[in-house]
Amino acid sequence: MKVFILTVLGVVSTRILDLFTTYKITPDLEKESNLFVKLLGETGGWAAIWIFQAIVVILLLYLEYLRIKSPTVEYVEDEGLKFKEYFSLNYSSKKDDLIKSVMNLPLKKRLMIDLLGYIGTRTLLFGTIPVCLSSLFAILNSSYRSFYVDNSLWRILYLIMAVVLVSFYIRFFWIRFKDYEKKDILKKM
Repeated sequence: MKVFILTVLGVVSTRILDLFTTYKITPDLEKESNLFVKLLGETGGWAAIWIFQAIVVILLLYLEYLRIKSPTVEYVEDEGLKFKEYFSLNYSSKKDDLIKSVMNLPLKKRLMIDLLGYIGTRTLLFGTIPVCLSSLFAILNSSYRSFYVDNSLWRILYLIMAVVLVSFYIRFFWIRFKDYEKKDILKKM
């Protein structure tokens, strides 16, 4: 439960910092690089942005709470699988369908809850940190602000967020795979 409390504190504080720095840089959202936030702000103002952020954060934290509170039972019964086979079988119930598996949603609802809770909270936390740092630099330093705008630095920040998301996606299944391997070794003893 300690990890969950730290996750809550981290996610909430980075979300608030992100909203605060965004407001300081562009109160009218004219310079906002996130098109979704810009559109949301244009239609509903800052209140809509805060409400949307709160809903997303609460939903993802709730899914993470469910994941931690009642860990899922291992879905894969087969023994001696490699990571690729384990991933495909766990995700789509087909052993050799890695690419198809990645392109679809998991078949198991509980796996989807665990996946969204794990990846969503960590991406919000660790993906937002570079964005917040960049925004803070932009507030504090006009040279950096010009550099950010002139070089479309927002693209690099979105790339960082995408890498963070994919990393946690792989890590989620890697952790499960290592647990599976431990159980597989115990069965053979």
